[in-house]
Amino acid sequence: MPSGKHAPTRLSSYATVHHNVLDQFVRDGFVDAGHDLDFTATEGGFLLEGVLRCAGGIEIEVRKLVGIVLEEVDPLVRTRWYSYNVSVHGLGNIFRYDSPHVFDPQGHHAEHHVHRYDVLTGDREGLLEFIHGEDAHPTLGRSSVLLRPERRCAARHVCGSRRSKYWVRLSSPGHMQ
Repeated sequence: MPSGKHAPTRLSSYATVHHNVLDQFVRDGFVDAGHDLDFTATEGGFLLEGVLRCAGGIEIEVRKLVGIVLEEVDPLVRTRWYSYNVSVHGLGNIFRYDSPHVFDPQGHHAEHHVHRYDVLTGDREGLLEFIHGEDAHPTLGRSSVLLRPERRCAARHVCGSRRSKYWVRLSSPGHMQ
């Protein structure tokens, strides 16, 4: 059984951490407060699904199943599978994290992996990298998916308005690297 950030935890704790992380990104001005990301009860767990609209036209499409490990009043849960697709509206994908494709009969993506794209050149194929080690598996929050595009925006000025710390001229060569 995994330990650390991917270990089973109580649903109440999971939801609290999730909401606190998203609230911080909203307060920082990176994520639009009107996002539609929410949990829906499903058989055996909770589906987290929706789109986060972020500064500079960045959109993060989230699909994640948080499965019930132990059924109790406050169930013990852990992530079963996920897909986090990060794109720039009107330009294309930047990267997508995926859990193993358990239903893939060929098994060619049977490990955690990330697809990376060069959005400025119209790259639709991307590069596939496998993610090794439990601690390297992504989370939606501060340690992974939301933080990577936010850092790109703030540090390299790759998105947003001229009055924002997230602004860039998208024609600048090499700014998404």
